[in-house]
This record gives sequence, C-alpha cells and structure tokens, in this order.
Amino acid sequence: MRLRFCIVFLVVGVIDLFGQNGRPVHLFLPGRQGALELTLPGFQVERGGLRPDGKQFTIAAKNPNGMYLTAFVEVAPHPATNQQVRDEWWGNLKKRKEVKMENQTLTDSANAAIAEYIVHDYQGIHLDQESLHAYYGGNEIWGEVHISKTNFQPSDQKLFEQAIMGVRMLPAYTLMSMDEMVAGGNYYNAHDYYQAAQHYQKALDLEKDRPTLSNTMTRVLVDQLGMSYGISHELAKSKAVFEYGISRDPEYPLFYYNIACGYGEQSDRENALVFLKKAFERKANVLKGEAMPNPLTDDSFKNLISDPTFVKEVKAMQQ
Repeated sequence: MRLRFCIVFLVVGVIDLFGQNGRPVHLFLPGRQGALELTLPGFQVERGGLRPDGKQFTIAAKNPNGMYLTAFVEVAPHPATNQQVRDEWWGNLKKRKEVKMENQTLTDSANAAIAEYIVHDYQGIHLDQESLHAYYGGNEIWGEVHISKTNFQPSDQKLFEQAIMGVRMLPAYTLMSMDEMVAGGNYYNAHDYYQAAQHYQKALDLEKDRPTLSNTMTRVLVDQLGMSYGISHELAKSKAVFEYGISRDPEYPLFYYNIACGYGEQSDRENALVFLKKAFERKANVLKGEAMPNPLTDDSFKNLISDPTFVKEVKAMQQ
C-alpha cells in the first residue's frame, strides 16, 4: 500500500486540536495520565505538537497585543507539586549569566507556581521584556507556560494575569479520540506504522463509543488507521477498517480505493478493478486538499501494471 500523507489531517487536525474558536488546548503525553489545559482567547497558535519520541508536547502562540506564549509538558522524573517543579526548573533558568533578570518575584496562585522578571537590555538591544513562567506539577507529567512581552508597561500586567487564568493542570485527564489521533499522527509521520495503528485504533474505539469528531475528521481517522494497518501488511485488519468506513460513509471514495489497494497487493485483478471503479465513481467526494491517487503509479498495483486489461480499465476510469 503506497504511503499517503493526508493533508487534511495535517491542517484541519492541528486547527481542531489547538483551540481555535475558544476550544481549549490539551497538552498530553501518550501513555501518561494528566494533561495541561490552556484556554487561549485572542491567541493564535502558530506551531506545536508531540516530539518524535513522545516525551514532550509543545505549542507556541501569539496575540495581537504583542504577547508570546510557549507551553510544554514532559515526562515527570518523579511526582511533584507546582512549587517543587518551580524550584527545579526556575532554579536552573535563573542561573543564566548572559541574561540580566531584574525585579524577580515568586508568587503562587491556586493553579500554578509563578516566577516573573523583566529584561531591560539584551546584547545591546533595549527590550523592556517582561516574562512570566508558570509551573505545574503532577505524578506523571510536569508542565510550564512562558508568556513574554517587549515594551512592557504596568498596564500590561492585567493581560498576563488573564492569560494565566486560562491554564490548569488536569491530573486525571483521560485521552479523547482527537488526542489519540494526534498521537497516531506523531508515529505515522515518523514511519512507525505499528504504533500509529495502536493509537488510531484507540481513537476509533472511542469514537464508536462516544462520537466527538466531525465527519471530515472521522474520514481521516478511518483512512489513516486503515493505511497504517495496510503499510504494516496487516491486510485483513486494513480491509475491515475500510469496510467499517464504507458502512457509515458510503460516498467517500478513498475507502474503496484502499480496499482495492489490498486486492492489488494480492494480485487479485478482478476485485481490485471492482473497488477502483467504485472509488472513481465517487471521485468528486474527496476531501479538500486531497486528490484521487493514480493506480498506475501506486506500488500497491505493481503486480498488475503489466496486465493490459487492468491498465485499459484504469485509464477508462480516469477519463
């Protein structure tokens, strides 16, 4: 089965995850309990995601007021309170000699242990950059949020306070289907299709029990799960996933196409053509950003490409 990266997942999935339209962002780690939740009104998340080894999740965002925010969670070396995490991480940060941190203050809120300071000048550049670091402890993950703003004025302090009020650690957070999709995508993009399938399958199982994804994202989930099984040569599981997709969404062409891929790998011309025909009959229903693959250049059909009947019928479908 030829590797296809679904553009929709890389774009739509990131938008859904990263809290657009007021939805909270959840930073989590696969296999670890807990999540750092951020509600970021006014902030535009620019980038982020899981590290390839799955041990850190980061985001970076900014808002029109000139504030920048970065946040991350990583594996906890041991259980710790917010204050204990601050003691360890802030203790290391303030040792930096190249940055002169002035007006250092430590405070505690109901949700975080906080350290603040201002940097007036750095390497000859006048900044007046205020920084706030908020630390979050837990049993299995620790988190940090860093907010900064140059040309800081005392009236800006309220902006910092409002931003940090939207952050909290959820120690008992259980991953949802979108979270498992993100974890699956992390491994898929790293070409670890076995691990990708494990997380995509968990996401699908969660969706079957309690649907939360849009129709578009459910299509992407089924597609990526079936692809992960297919690339791993688990063709029976792959076919079963796509058959499930067809049972709930019979007009999406790539479910049929991917079943055809499985038959192509088995050199089954007749069934491959049956499902390719069904796929191309529905080619107008691909998702935005997708295109119908070309079976004549798809490795799944390499055993059939020398068959003139197969080639003739595929070309007719493509007209």
